[in-house]
Amino acid sequence: MHSLKKAITEGVRLRVRPVVMTALMAAIGLLPAALSNGIGSETSKPLAIVVIGGLITATILTLLVFPLFFYISYRRLLKEHMN
Repeated sequence: MHSLKKAITEGVRLRVRPVVMTALMAAIGLLPAALSNGIGSETSKPLAIVVIGGLITATILTLLVFPLFFYISYRRLLKEHMN
């Protein structure tokens, strides 16, 4: 059985490539809409920028913040359970 830290590290390591590749492909696909200045870009440009920002934020949250939050919460729960 893995320690909590080792299990979280291994889980993040296994998921980095698929999560980053998925977000990167979506962001690259939206890049032309985010950089456009042509007719109709008044509506598509802000939407594309917001979606790209959301993809970046979700990727960071998924790979860094959420595992750290889970580690801290689970350690606190175990500490309370032991007392």
